[in-house]
Amino acid sequence: MMGMKNSVRAVKKASFLQAAILLIGFGGIIYANEVYNLQTEKAELRSEMNEVADDMRREIESQFGKAVLLSEAIGAAIEIEPETFSQGRLSKIAEKLSDEGTSILNIAVAPDLVVEYVYPVEKNASVIGLNYRETGAQFAAALQAFMSDEPVLAGPLELIQGGTGFILRNSIEMPQAADASQSNWGITSIVLDKDKFVQTLHGGRVDASVPHIMAIRRVNDDGSNRVTYDPIEGDQAIFDKDAVVVDVPVPSGMWQIAAQPPTGWPLVSQKFFRNVLYFGIAFGSIVAVFYLIAKLRSGRKVAEVRMRNALEACDQGFALYDPQDRLILCNSRYMSDNNLSAALLAKKPTFEELIRIAISENRFTDDADKDEAWIQERVRMRQQPTAEQHARYPGGRWLKVNTKRLDDGSLIVFTMDVTEIIKAKEAAEVSEIAKTRFMDAVSHELKTPLSILLGYNAFLENPTHLKSVVALREQALADELQHVSAVTEEVQSHAQRISAAGEHLHTLIDKLLEFTQKSKDVFTGQGKDFRAGQLVGPIAERFRSEASGKGLEFSVVIEETNIHADPVYVDRALSRMIDNAIRSTERGSVKISVHPEGDEVIINVRDTGAQVLTLMDGAQSNAESFQSDLVNFIKGDDPDSDLPNPESMGARITAEIDRDIGKLVTLVLSRVEVQNPAPIEERKVA
Repeated sequence: MMGMKNSVRAVKKASFLQAAILLIGFGGIIYANEVYNLQTEKAELRSEMNEVADDMRREIESQFGKAVLLSEAIGAAIEIEPETFSQGRLSKIAEKLSDEGTSILNIAVAPDLVVEYVYPVEKNASVIGLNYRETGAQFAAALQAFMSDEPVLAGPLELIQGGTGFILRNSIEMPQAADASQSNWGITSIVLDKDKFVQTLHGGRVDASVPHIMAIRRVNDDGSNRVTYDPIEGDQAIFDKDAVVVDVPVPSGMWQIAAQPPTGWPLVSQKFFRNVLYFGIAFGSIVAVFYLIAKLRSGRKVAEVRMRNALEACDQGFALYDPQDRLILCNSRYMSDNNLSAALLAKKPTFEELIRIAISENRFTDDADKDEAWIQERVRMRQQPTAEQHARYPGGRWLKVNTKRLDDGSLIVFTMDVTEIIKAKEAAEVSEIAKTRFMDAVSHELKTPLSILLGYNAFLENPTHLKSVVALREQALADELQHVSAVTEEVQSHAQRISAAGEHLHTLIDKLLEFTQKSKDVFTGQGKDFRAGQLVGPIAERFRSEASGKGLEFSVVIEETNIHADPVYVDRALSRMIDNAIRSTERGSVKISVHPEGDEVIINVRDTGAQVLTLMDGAQSNAESFQSDLVNFIKGDDPDSDLPNPESMGARITAEIDRDIGKLVTLVLSRVEVQNPAPIEERKVA
């Protein structure tokens, strides 16, 4: 019991260890897949953020480029005709070069740093007359632009008109001025609304559906390796969160745009929870499957242990050979019967190897030569679906070996010690032979005088046919005839009683002979080749005295030929047919004839008696029932026996009834050509 528990526990541990290893491997695959998915998604997001930042960069460059172009167009117009430049001229240029989507709030032209022209006038008239020299903080920026050859961008800053914006200032020069100091005519100032400017950044993106957050800052590099930043838009903290950063060149400086997803860079991939779900499902499934496997393995192990225990408890030897005829399993009884060691069994020897080992150890005591042909014959016999053999071992032991081939080619072998059975059978056979000989002798001695007695009694049953009675009746006077008739009637009455008792005794003797014959002969369904006269003649002669006792003409005509059939079958069938003919015939004849007809041998039993067929129990029957009853009689006491029907050997029985002639029962057998027919044991003639 403890061994079984330990085996089951070991099977469960092994199964769960396998499950753990599989889960670790599956988890590693899930983790690697997650890392790959996360890196891929981050790369895709970073690419999208780069596109967003590039779109913004292009939009910023476009907005400032338009402002620079507008300021240069105004400066060019002033340079060409400074004396004729007017407010109308400015409005015309601005309307022509500005579009509805621009973030430009107003344009101011300041000759000698004093605002003289503005656009649009209605909303910015208050700016006219502004002297930058008097604005404090703006003066420095205005002076920088006034003295610079390039546009100067300032902002974001608070506008005089209100709100926040950017101011792009550009100097206006007069190349034709005689004095270089008088070449700076003034500046143009273009104010851009910050909110609208930022809005155009988002509206100008190619893919506006990509969610993101962004920030813009100005880069201040004074050349001393110290870089500072001024915030322009958005949460500046994203610059420190691994955001995508793009440099944007702007007039008189450099901006940077940072972009990243709204919730930051993902910590897990979008497929993470799906993978977790898959892992959970896989985990549960693997645990359930391996639990079931462990349970099945445990059950199988328990079944194996129980089977081994059962095989060990069996008093028969058991062995299992694989399709290659290697011994893979057996119990200790089989090992003992075949003198096998555990070391030899571990090598999984073939049956042929075991046979050769047994021959070398002289474990066969019969007289057959154990040559190569004998070995191969033993191996060949094992290829049959089923087989049964008896082997004699040293010490007078007998083993019965049964083999059965399975569908997959494996072979099961059972061995049983039948020494006592063999000895008992041999003793029974000796006893049976003695009993049979005694019964044959007694039956013969009884039936022969009984047949003669019944034959003579048949004359007494009809005393009027006796010559002495006929003479007496002729000599008797008329008054004496009455006495003669009374005597003959009395004799006839006593004779009939003798006949009835004799027939009953005759039936008992027949039953005794039938029982003796059945115990001696066995119907196997295996045909033999023999001459017709060897068997049919002795069988028919057993009934000659019985037919003579009834005053019947009894003839046997045999045209010699070769027959293939089971001798027991022919004996029982023909005996039953002749017995039925004699029983149902009171006068006339019973004729038995044998003749070949093509591939068949015809055995006819014809009688002139009553047109009645009787079964074994004496009941009347038709031809079909008679044939069925006869077949069952031939097969013995068990009608359901698995022995083959006579028809399987090409034999059949027919019965015909002719009201004018009598009955004809025919036994048809197979005819063969044979040179040396098998000898048939001659039956004693009763």
